[in-house]
Amino acid sequence: MALERLKSTYDKGAAAHNGDNTSSNLAIIDIGSRGVKLEIREAQTLSVKYKTAKTCSLANNLKHTGKLCPDGKEKTFSTLSAFKDIIQAHNIPSGQVRVIGTAQFRNATDGPEFQAEIKEKLGFEVEIISGEQEANYVAQAINNKYPNASGMSADLGGGSLDINVIENGKIVSGASTSLPLGTLIIQSMIEEHGKDYTKAHILEQLADLPEPFQNTDVLFPSGGALRFFNRSFADMHAFKLKNFSEQSVVLASTFNNFSNQIASDPAHQKNRRDLYESRLVLNLLQQHFQFKEHVLLDTNMRDGIFAEMQGQQNKGAPSGGAPMQILTQDKI
Repeated sequence: MALERLKSTYDKGAAAHNGDNTSSNLAIIDIGSRGVKLEIREAQTLSVKYKTAKTCSLANNLKHTGKLCPDGKEKTFSTLSAFKDIIQAHNIPSGQVRVIGTAQFRNATDGPEFQAEIKEKLGFEVEIISGEQEANYVAQAINNKYPNASGMSADLGGGSLDINVIENGKIVSGASTSLPLGTLIIQSMIEEHGKDYTKAHILEQLADLPEPFQNTDVLFPSGGALRFFNRSFADMHAFKLKNFSEQSVVLASTFNNFSNQIASDPAHQKNRRDLYESRLVLNLLQQHFQFKEHVLLDTNMRDGIFAEMQGQQNKGAPSGGAPMQILTQDKI
């Protein structure tokens, strides 16, 4: 019934766009560890025309079984089928659609098998991108909204924590990685080993990062509940996250105190089941790196992918959307 209601919503949204030029829209389906998201944007401006998401829990128990959750696979397949209908209703050709698979596809032994099943039955070619690619797309999105950005980007999902160090809008060489510290993994670790072990493990992972990661005092939190914290802070202080402004720059201590309050609120806990794990990661990032400021933007991996798609469609780099350059250590 839930998918039927979702499909009805798709149909209503698509009906208004049935006359669209087939080249005017781009679409991304993002298959994550927790949910599957569809986003449709206008190709030239990248303004959002339609977006929706469905919780599928594809990576439930992945840490213990090594495989994708069977129930999650069924929900994901049904959701992808519904998303295919809405993409067709918007007249978007396959060349303007990308389907992205992330950590759960990389880590599950049956990831390639599920990828092949999706292609065979639905015609979607799932791109299984690396953790470094995820981090790079987030860095691209940040640079589009905050040109010449400098600091660390942290994108927290269900299956991984993807981080970059950016210097003057360029990714520092050797400072882009994906850590197995997603919220689902952290949940399993706490259940199996307890909170103290989990905190020590996360701090050890951060301490083991090479030198380029250890010298930045600005954090760009992104993805999942970190982006939820950003939005909640902006709402409370009456400013918009769409574009960078002076209000986007917040003292790290102020933002961490705020996120702790939000994560402790039962009303928010009911809506987001990953608040504790996200707050824990945010606090431990702060504890280890001692950031002075956080820059709050409404960015995610899909923003970077859309910019890349726009550039490819225009047969040239879009404004602010050129591929991220790598800044070698001897140029810092």
